[in-house]
Amino acid sequence: QQEQEEEQEEEKQVEVKEQEQEEVKEKEGEAATTAAVPRAAVPRSPLETMMPLHHIQAEFLGLLNSAEGVLTAVRSAGTILGMHPDIPTGHIVDAAIALRKPFAVVPCCVFANVFPDRRTPDGKLVASYEDLLDYLQAKHPDIQRAELGCEGRRVVLYRR
Repeated sequence: QQEQEEEQEEEKQVEVKEQEQEEVKEKEGEAATTAAVPRAAVPRSPLETMMPLHHIQAEFLGLLNSAEGVLTAVRSAGTILGMHPDIPTGHIVDAAIALRKPFAVVPCCVFANVFPDRRTPDGKLVASYEDLLDYLQAKHPDIQRAELGCEGRRVVLYRR
């Protein structure tokens, strides 16, 4: 019964967050959406009981250009994760460094045309996947690189 009450409370919190996001969208006229997945909708694991996960799906444009609801979620997160986050990849790394939070990102696309000023540590234009990894890893000396056991782009950059 206690577990059921906790799930109901979490669902209420999700509804409140969604209402807050709708107000933010109306005020700022943004098309971005934010939705938290209720934990009741996701199977619980022993790890999750120690470290609850909350999925926020929203447009993240960095700490200076994102909607307040998104910024609140990023600032309150224990760890910032990005799985193939596309254009926000660099923003995730920068935000985690600025907020001194652990993070993990699995970059995918380079978007050289969107970020023509990106340069690798040796001054080369970031034009390939390997260049992107080098560029992101050079943002902080504590950023590490590992490979996940999955198909496709699977290099994870992280900082504890």
